[in-house]
Amino acid sequence: MLLGKRPTIDASAVILHHDNASAHSSQSTELEIDVIEFQLLSHHPKSPEFFPYDFRFFPEVKSQWRVFFFGSKQALTVESWRIVSCLI
Repeated sequence: MLLGKRPTIDASAVILHHDNASAHSSQSTELEIDVIEFQLLSHHPKSPEFFPYDFRFFPEVKSQWRVFFFGSKQALTVESWRIVSCLI
């Protein structure tokens, strides 16, 4: 997909950082990454020290979103910033 959108990019210069979810670490995904010659950035297992947003902000924001109906993208953005600012 990247090479389709940016055909002039040197694939060997791309450093891919992705998590260790099963879809990202499957044999077919790993083979595709090897075929297109992307370099992989080593990745630590998920932990709150490395991914604080996954463990603190996203769950809280998503739980508070359930009580709102957003009529626009701007309303969603404003409410999301309000929730996150209360958590900081």
